[in-house]
Amino acid sequence: MPEKYVEIAKYRMKKAFDDYVAAERNFKDNDYNTAANRAYYSIFHMMSALLILKGADFKKHSAVISVFQKDYIKTGIFSKDFSEIISDSSTLRNNSDYADMFFTEMADTEKQIKNAKLFYDTVKLYIENLIKENDINT
Repeated sequence: MPEKYVEIAKYRMKKAFDDYVAAERNFKDNDYNTAANRAYYSIFHMMSALLILKGADFKKHSAVISVFQKDYIKTGIFSKDFSEIISDSSTLRNNSDYADMFFTEMADTEKQIKNAKLFYDTVKLYIENLIKENDINT
């Protein structure tokens, strides 16, 4: 795996972490729509971080989600529960960003933030192991 991809993956993981922290901060400020948005982006950036390690890079969110699900969920690398987490977070983010008069509920946002943390922690560990394995094999 090229070093450039590793650096991009690390950058995206940092963005994912920053988004997660922002989601928590927005939640504490009772800004549930923005918190839901940031939680989604934490998940999105973790998917993108993993995909770039294989040289896969997409501009469209739907492509990132589709390839991640095909390569990592359908293959059993990650739990099928992650598919629901991705779907729920994407739907909530789209509604909170684009639907008129949509107000994200506190409980839904809290769940999304917890799911974003689970997703971040799980995918981060997988990425770190991939990078470590690559260092050993080079």
